[in-house]
Amino acid sequence: MEALEIATPRPTLSNRAAYRLAGGVIGLGLFASITPTPLYGTYSVLWHFSPLTLTLIYATYAFGVLATLLLAGGVSDEVGRRPVLLVARPRPPGARDRRGLERGEREPARPPPPP
Repeated sequence: MEALEIATPRPTLSNRAAYRLAGGVIGLGLFASITPTPLYGTYSVLWHFSPLTLTLIYATYAFGVLATLLLAGGVSDEVGRRPVLLVARPRPPGARDRRGLERGEREPARPPPPP
């Protein structure tokens, strides 16, 4: 005889809360993807980029995102969403350096002084 497993109810969000959460996550993702955009104009002035170079920077970013979605998008189908999200989660800057300091390895890298 097979043992019957009793399923425990899983906590869920209401439809309204889930919709707002999904909208917030999508909005945050869109905001984060355009955050460096104002810097491109500054970089083009500082580093004397031509308009073509600036266009290629935008295109490289767009094609990089597209390639990542197409090539790595199926990974979540194979291993599940949670493992993929755990690997892809953002990490605070310098987190690796802090762990290294705890083990006594080296000083963290310092950013160059502003010009």
